[in-house]
Amino acid sequence: MEMDSKIVKSAGRVLAILEFFDEIMRPAGAAEVRAHIGLPASSTSALLGSLARLGYLHYDTRSRLYCPTLRVGLLGDWVQNGGAMRSLLEDLNRQTGQLVVLGARCQLSAQYIQVVRASHSRPVRRGTLAPLTRTAVGWVLMSKLNDNEIIRLVTRVNADEAPDRRVLPSQLLERIHAVRGDGYAYCFGQVTPGVGAIGMPLPATADEPPVVLAVSGSGSGFVEQRDDIVAMMRERVDRYGKARHAANG
Repeated sequence: MEMDSKIVKSAGRVLAILEFFDEIMRPAGAAEVRAHIGLPASSTSALLGSLARLGYLHYDTRSRLYCPTLRVGLLGDWVQNGGAMRSLLEDLNRQTGQLVVLGARCQLSAQYIQVVRASHSRPVRRGTLAPLTRTAVGWVLMSKLNDNEIIRLVTRVNADEAPDRRVLPSQLLERIHAVRGDGYAYCFGQVTPGVGAIGMPLPATADEPPVVLAVSGSGSGFVEQRDDIVAMMRERVDRYGKARHAANG
């Protein structure tokens, strides 16, 4: 790949990687990406790894393939779709009066890839990382894995956690089994005292990394709103799924 001498090489290479995925419209391995952009293996691995750590690429350890995350698509959502996803979050924010986020997995953490804050909510920014094993977003993301994969993942996460923040795999499996049965995750006080969240998966195809819609609030008012919030989230997730199905024919 030839590049204009006035373009910063690292910027051009990152965009070339993202445009390559847009062209092939499927996951790809490091070797295929390297062959396309014409970089040494070490440089390609460094770029792909950086994009994965930032949450713009998802790396499947089983297949060893990379795939763009919804965070990439959201960058241009306001241009192409008039901010359709942002509008969904803002609508839910208005209805609930709470913080609303989209979350995706980023390595051993959950990452908020889109955020709509409430006037009274805590300062959460897009790109914020949250514990995978102790949050509603994390539990929903992990519910898409099989139990053996969850145990291996929890073991890796616990190795990097302080002793008082480690989670027993057996207890986490119980929570995740409940998430699968209920269709959503609810947690309160797991990370911050008095703060809770409800997470629900957005419809996705089998080869897409899972994305979670979540509403977070604090105090007894949030707890009392739980059922109403779940109902509002389900309605919007269903609407999103139907719109996406219609768009894809």
